[in-house]
Amino acid sequence: MGLKGASPESALHAAVCTAQLGGLLERRSAVQVVLLRDTHGLSWRRIAAAILGDPDKQSSVRRMYDSGRRHLGH
Repeated sequence: MGLKGASPESALHAAVCTAQLGGLLERRSAVQVVLLRDTHGLSWRRIAAAILGDPDKQSSVRRMYDSGRRHLGH
């Protein structure tokens, strides 16, 4: 993936940065689920279809919603 010839320190740093970015994106997605539900009144089914590509994954979207509310301090 482009790190094949990198030093162990560089590869470790890249992994840390990737994990941090992944966490940031996960938190942002969760907050957006809160906005879709609370501000726009979208159904769990519609949000699950749009975000997860499966309208039956409503429980996963609800977990994202709960996480987003915690990040927003609710």
